[in-house]
Amino acid sequence: FRLVLKPLPPGYHAITAEIVPTGGDAIAENNLLGATTVVRDKPRVLILEGQRTEGDRLRRALEAGNSVVTVREPSALPERLSELTPYDAIVLIDVPASALSFGRQKALQEFVRTLGRGLVVTGGINSFGRGGYGGTTLEETLPVRVRPREEIRRLPAALLIIIDTSYSMDFPKGGPTRMEMAKTAASAAVRTLVPGDEVAVVAFSDSNNWITRLRTIKTGQDADQVAEQISRLTADGLTQMYPALREGLAELNTSRAGTKHILFLSDGAPSTPFNDRDYAAQVRAGGVALSSIAIGDGADTALMERLAKNGGGRYAYAAKPEDIPLVTLEEAERISTKTMASGSFRAVQVAPSPIMRGLDPAVLPPLSGYQITALKPDAQTILASGENEPVLAQWQYGLGRTVVWSSDLSQNLAPAWRDAEAYGPFWNQAVRWTLAESGSRQFRLQTTPAGRDLILAVDAFGDDGAPVNLAQLRATLRGSGAEATALILPQSAPGRYEVRLADLAPDAYRLELQQARGGGTVTDVLGFSVPYPGELRGERSGDATLATLTERTSGSILGA
Repeated sequence: FRLVLKPLPPGYHAITAEIVPTGGDAIAENNLLGATTVVRDKPRVLILEGQRTEGDRLRRALEAGNSVVTVREPSALPERLSELTPYDAIVLIDVPASALSFGRQKALQEFVRTLGRGLVVTGGINSFGRGGYGGTTLEETLPVRVRPREEIRRLPAALLIIIDTSYSMDFPKGGPTRMEMAKTAASAAVRTLVPGDEVAVVAFSDSNNWITRLRTIKTGQDADQVAEQISRLTADGLTQMYPALREGLAELNTSRAGTKHILFLSDGAPSTPFNDRDYAAQVRAGGVALSSIAIGDGADTALMERLAKNGGGRYAYAAKPEDIPLVTLEEAERISTKTMASGSFRAVQVAPSPIMRGLDPAVLPPLSGYQITALKPDAQTILASGENEPVLAQWQYGLGRTVVWSSDLSQNLAPAWRDAEAYGPFWNQAVRWTLAESGSRQFRLQTTPAGRDLILAVDAFGDDGAPVNLAQLRATLRGSGAEATALILPQSAPGRYEVRLADLAPDAYRLELQQARGGGTVTDVLGFSVPYPGELRGERSGDATLATLTERTSGSILGA
């Protein structure tokens, strides 16, 4: 028999099924069977978005799927695990690791591993390999390695360096100037390029000064030559920033390199204001990433950071000369290493998953790219690329679950997905797969038969997921009748409280828990059922089957 129930309100529910015989029934005690369930409130989902582009679209889809959703910037993520307990799942949309402090990453890890909650991480140009996930606590929590050592690929890169040579770059006097720091950074970046890469360098003050138009590096001497030209730059004039940015982007767009990047070096103080958000949108539309290094103490870091954030690159602040080698080499490595595959393709389903329930992968919209990752042991690839690399991956991590979508949610890599009919069902099912089974956040119940007795074991957890010890646990047990039984569960192990119950009648039972903690009382309701004894199941003997077999095969039944 199969019965579909109407949606139940939040709370404890006992469900009983009864068979009403139409004729004689030799065993009436096995006609009734009970079960319990606890329906929780709507799941609460926190979306953290690196750039405010797709969070609202995903929020609307999840809210339509009956979730309560909050959208925040990564900096709003608490570092205290206890402050994450209101949420059932967290979604990261194209969030770089640099936007999450170690404390925030650790809180995310324990949110999944210890509290048993859900985490969904989506790709983009600022996440996974490009987002610096390699070797981080965040990477440990994911079902994929973001920088598979044996699979790192390198594409020919086109690097445009834009250097501010205005008068303000000639400070401070009497020490290494911003101009000297910028030249050091630019020269170091050029020397990381290898044969096959392209480079262009434009300096600006009152007007643009092209050090070199786009050219291919053929030997190390070519890079040294460009670096030598950069070393001769001097600072003077106003800071007419936008003409250099605009003309430089046009030059870079003539390249056919697989990776195109702008490295912008300035103290960030333009003489003429311009719409930096519109410019960053043009950069991203051309498949280019813009990274910026704010040079020197007193630099206008707000503009430089905003350009990098909206331009799909990374921002660094070099206050002192010794900062330059580190930030430049980190950025150069990021530019030259291929961490993202591009090109239109359809993901192929390679394993079943509830995330794909009701969705036909053959008719899902195509994708335009994804971040290159490698599956970890014990994880599952659900959707794969033509290179058999994970596009959708899932795994159990501790008590919780994590899902990775290595493409993105935007028009950059998933333009056809944004308005597809499958968008809502797919993301609702991805988030809901990560949710903990309907049950208590403070208590976990385990029942173990012991002869005719039943052992109830309750594990108690604090807000941080740690076992709760030396706190008396009281309970009230109720069956389908009106009577209630008061219980005290003594502690039997770290965080575990047990009681042995004798001769419980077959029924669905409600267990109301109360535990004093820290000056307050934590309460919850759990449920369990006791089936009728196995000897009342009425299994039929095989006599009739044996008789039929012997009759049809001309055999006989031998005595035992």
